[in-house]
Amino acid sequence: MIQGLQGLRQNWYRKEGLSITRNERHIRKHRARSGRQDHRGHEYVWYETWDTTLNRAILSLNSLSVAPQSRVSRKIKKRDGGFRIQSRIPDFGLVRRTKYIRKMEGGVEVIKKKLHSRLVAIVEIKPAPADTSAHKVLDALEEAYFDLCAQVGVFAGNPDIKEIIGIFAAGTYWNFEIFARNSGDTSSDDDDDDDDEDDESYKPSSERHSSSEARNESVESWSGESDESSESSPDELDIINKPEDPGRQELVAEVSSESIEETIGADEAYILQTEEGEHGLKLLMEAIENLEGCEEFDGPL
Repeated sequence: MIQGLQGLRQNWYRKEGLSITRNERHIRKHRARSGRQDHRGHEYVWYETWDTTLNRAILSLNSLSVAPQSRVSRKIKKRDGGFRIQSRIPDFGLVRRTKYIRKMEGGVEVIKKKLHSRLVAIVEIKPAPADTSAHKVLDALEEAYFDLCAQVGVFAGNPDIKEIIGIFAAGTYWNFEIFARNSGDTSSDDDDDDDDEDDESYKPSSERHSSSEARNESVESWSGESDESSESSPDELDIINKPEDPGRQELVAEVSSESIEETIGADEAYILQTEEGEHGLKLLMEAIENLEGCEEFDGPL
């Protein structure tokens, strides 16, 4: 059985390498056609690579699944009495599922049978850097990181999400951060002055725009009192905050006090198909297992 699992891991590793080789060929072709040696290729070609990477990382873990483009949403109560839903769609999500949960009843921990799932990590992918110089790698990772911060902001209205992991990648370069709830922020989330604009408090402090913008800015609005019949049935992975929630708390990276360069510096990035990259995947799985707010899950990953 151990040999069989090792063989599967080697097979997935080989698939990942072949996907990267294909993507590098894709970039060379676009550079030749466009005459631009700084052409980064397209984002979508890296989806296959990262689908392979994520599935390889969770190969021996029973409770984790890869969820491509899992929608996350938040519901905001507007001043006119209606509601507004803002949805964002990360490139990938990692979902933890269980059949049993742990609960405290009368001071005693009990295990109950209950299907339960939670989005524990989201992934934002961008094209590979124009070259391997430190500042180009940093630029590409910053682009992914800023979009990731906007994705994470959607979770701020849900009090059950204490922490979530954000993975940001640019081609084969990547890193991850644990975004934790900031207990000091109690600003109101109930009112919305403008139906047509996104809540700026959930956007990163950057003017960058990306190819993912339209996909990430999906908004639905309706006026009048809440009517369940007018709502689309939410996916089980949707994260929708309660409209009566009197306030919200931001989810912020644990390293938010540091500069962006220190947070995602090129020298801190992991690279796929390297020994350090493999170590990074192990650290990622450990971070998911120890994520705050997942105590109800029974058993290991």
